[in-house]
Amino acid sequence: MGRRTRTLLPTAEKLLQPNSDLKTTARSLVARKRLQCKQYNRGTKSFIPLKVGEAIRMELPGEQKWSAGRCSRLLGRRTYEVQVDGRHFCRNHRQLRSTLEPSPLQIAIMKSHPRMRMKADHLLYQTSAKPTFSL
Repeated sequence: MGRRTRTLLPTAEKLLQPNSDLKTTARSLVARKRLQCKQYNRGTKSFIPLKVGEAIRMELPGEQKWSAGRCSRLLGRRTYEVQVDGRHFCRNHRQLRSTLEPSPLQIAIMKSHPRMRMKADHLLYQTSAKPTFSL
């Protein structure tokens, strides 16, 4: 036993000695914690942070359609300031979707150069043909 008995009756000394080994108890506790951590994290995926200037999609308040924008800056570990349709929003990473399509700023820059105009039109055609995201 690991605690003091609350009896006034005479007890044998052997019964008052602890019957557990502290080393094996500590090892089994660490093993149980490791198993619990493994069980808790089995369905998770790794977090990939957004980069400043990266193209994103965000569902605007009160709308069902996901609008294109870009990541302006990192505010916290998982919080970002994003720019969508000229407005700035602070959003958690769960409310944002990274996308491979170019951001509106990149398309505007590409359209300003005569050589890149055809490529920008092609990219706009490709992105407009894709279905919008909805939840």
